Amino acid sequence: MGMEHPRPLRKGLTSVPTTPEGLLRAGPPRLAALSDGVFAVAMTLLVLDLRVPDLPPNHAATALAHSLLALWPHYLTYALSFVVVGAFWMGHHQTLLLLRRIDRGFVWLNLLFLLCISAVPFVTAVYGRYGGEPVAAAVYAGFLLVTQLIQIALLVDATRHRRLVGEDLDPVWLADRMEGQLLVAAVFAVSFVVAWLSPLAALLTLSLVWVINALGRPIRLLRPHRRPRQPTPG
Repeated sequence: MGMEHPRPLRKGLTSVPTTPEGLLRAGPPRLAALSDGVFAVAMTLLVLDLRVPDLPPNHAATALAHSLLALWPHYLTYALSFVVVGAFWMGHHQTLLLLRRIDRGFVWLNLLFLLCISAVPFVTAVYGRYGGEPVAAAVYAGFLLVTQLIQIALLVDATRHRRLVGEDLDPVWLADRMEGQLLVAAVFAVSFVVAWLSPLAALLTLSLVWVINALGRPIRLLRPHRRPRQPTPG
């Protein structure tokens, strides 16, 4: 094969990285773009579990309201999963903003995380249909727990010895961020255990994720001895 010469691709760009090292150097923005795409698709697919009731035309007037109300477990799991995936996206986005560089290990760990995100619509559909069964509630909570643990692993991998982030990363901010991630993981773990005893109690436990994401950070910022400084994006 002959030597390939660079050719203009678009204005201001004459070549693209063709080696693994070059791709990794150009990686953080590309990794963020791929991740955002997976999140967008997963959040969109969640709504597909909300099916329009199939009713005979002559019964629609009397049965439609009852049929729509009967879908309440699907409405609830849809809303819960949408918020949970949104929380995953916010945490993941904050981690990616820290990156100054990436390596193969981080890329593969991120792909494993995206694999879990892409499967959330499936476990949501199972939970929406069989939410009264302990197995379905445990699978849902357990799956979210595994996904959250992978997200924590991403943060640890990126910040360990400042390997993939800047040296100026505020350790107080990092500790605050890790505390919030571990708190969410604890909620999922408790919900997984409770699911075997009471699926309804497991659902109520999972709803704490809403509270944590809405109030968790403001409550932590009230601590006088911990005023984290927001890091500068990489």
